[in-house]
Amino acid sequence: MSSRVLGIDIRPGGNFSYIVMNSDGAITADGVANPDELIRVIKRYKPSLVAVDNIREILELGGRFLKRMSKLPSVPQVIQVTRLPDGSEVKMEDLVRKYLGINVGLLTPEETAKYTAELALRGIGSTVKLFENETKIIVKALISTRQGGQSRRRFERNIAIRVRQIVKNITESLNKANLDYDVFYHRDSEGVRSALIIVYADKSIVRRFVKPIKSMDVKVTLEQIISSSIKFLSPNSSYVEASPKSKTRLIVGVDPGIVTGLALMSLDGKVLALFSGRNMSRRRVLSLVYEYGTPIVVATDVSKPSDYVKKLSSMIGAVLYHPERDMQIVEKANIALKLSEKDNVKVKTPHERDALAAAYKAFINYVDKFNKIDEILNELPIQVNSDEVKELVVKGLPIRDALSRVLSRSINQECKTEVIVRNQQQECKCADEVKELKDYVKLLEEKISRLEDENIRLKDEVNRLYTLKYSPPDQSLASKVRLLESRIELETKRIKELNDILNNVKSIIAEALFNNNYAFAVRVNNTGELNQVISRGYLPIMRFQDIASLVDLSKGWSGIVITMDEAGSRAIRQLFKMGITAVPLPKVLALDVNDNIKVIDMNKLSEYVNELKSVLSEVDYDTLENLINEYKIGRKRIQ
Repeated sequence: MSSRVLGIDIRPGGNFSYIVMNSDGAITADGVANPDELIRVIKRYKPSLVAVDNIREILELGGRFLKRMSKLPSVPQVIQVTRLPDGSEVKMEDLVRKYLGINVGLLTPEETAKYTAELALRGIGSTVKLFENETKIIVKALISTRQGGQSRRRFERNIAIRVRQIVKNITESLNKANLDYDVFYHRDSEGVRSALIIVYADKSIVRRFVKPIKSMDVKVTLEQIISSSIKFLSPNSSYVEASPKSKTRLIVGVDPGIVTGLALMSLDGKVLALFSGRNMSRRRVLSLVYEYGTPIVVATDVSKPSDYVKKLSSMIGAVLYHPERDMQIVEKANIALKLSEKDNVKVKTPHERDALAAAYKAFINYVDKFNKIDEILNELPIQVNSDEVKELVVKGLPIRDALSRVLSRSINQECKTEVIVRNQQQECKCADEVKELKDYVKLLEEKISRLEDENIRLKDEVNRLYTLKYSPPDQSLASKVRLLESRIELETKRIKELNDILNNVKSIIAEALFNNNYAFAVRVNNTGELNQVISRGYLPIMRFQDIASLVDLSKGWSGIVITMDEAGSRAIRQLFKMGITAVPLPKVLALDVNDNIKVIDMNKLSEYVNELKSVLSEVDYDTLENLINEYKIGRKRIQ
């Protein structure tokens, strides 16, 4: 940027007289211009300073003029020459006489423009901070996808990819330049169509790494961020960051985005203020917060905090709180309704609602500790700032250590030893306070000692009760327990032996029954049970329809099967040909022991099998049926 100065003064009707002056006092250009033309003058001559006699002349032009200034490639500083560094304001005529040595009367707009430029070159006046040391980079799609028809989705994806790629390129350049920034994407019915990048550096620095772009589909613009309030600085002085205006500790809920929501809550859970605004930088957020106090917790309503929230908490050394899971809309709405009624605040936007819910969630996370601190402090004989103790606890210090640290600091502040020499004797003004505290400490130590003794007694009682509950009261009982355990072990072994004997007896009985023309039949439900029953010499009982699934016909298994239900003679004959004799239970039952065990009369079984063989030897029904079918087919062919 050049060392030129642009001096301006408003004329009747709203136009400006202007003069462009070099650092050596030479005039480069002068004339009269309306606000739009004045912007073109600044753009053409690129002055480093714009000098005015009253900043209201620029402010009265409205936000549009400042907006256009913010988009200039080089944004000049504005100097009000009539405001001195001590804050006092001096008439223009007096400044001209004092610093330029010219006796003047009422100045014309042309003369005022000329003299403001000369005074600014001499370093007279105060810098008016109209713009922050922050730059907005706006990436915006220029093509609409609303009329895309069937290809609309594809157009939206392409635009979103294009916007994200440009943002990626910009952020990579900012990272290489080690510049701090935040990124916000804006989504509408057409998807991601724009993005906002707030860079925490002057536009003149940002332009070294990021250039404006205007292509067929996307536009990239850079703007200096306009200050939310007017600030005056002495020439050549640097801007001092805002600081808290009170020591009241705050929980700050933040919902970041193109529109950022902000909620401020005291440590007793009272809502102090709600804000929401577009394009709010972290510095802007802090300037609002500092009006109410000192933030110690920054809270968000999502489980994965954004970079914006992380950086904000890091800037001020606050604890970052986030819930374990994202808060649901219903939960946030209920919290907002509850607090708006309790503290008489109006929640205007969803962003304020989300920020308020985040702050309240953080408060609930700490409220038990806060209440404990208040209980302890209420018993102390001196006043202690509870917010200081709570801040230390929030930052991870145990309550006891936090109290000790704040108490020590309070004593040092309230009882600074003021030594007064009186007749060679030294008196301490805070002796009474110190004695009172010592007495209180002694009282607390005695109370702690009593509690420790009580704690030991209770532990002994617990141990005694535990021993009484889980240990035998004497050795005789222990001996009885061991004796019973031995007997249980012997009985278990005996039961196993008896089961083995019982199985042997069953086998012997089965053999005896078989020799006496009787046999056991046992119900089976699966192949495993079938194999077990057959291996023990018993006859299997099953439903007729289960034979095919339980007996492996493909392996040529043969034997007798007792069926629980009757079956057709044809099906029985087919199985008989395959070696399986299906015998209905009612025809051979001798004794019904229970549902699963039956005694079979082997004589009846033998008679049934012989009868079945006799019938099959007389007529082969299958062969006969085949002959009949062939005869019918032949008849049809003849006809």
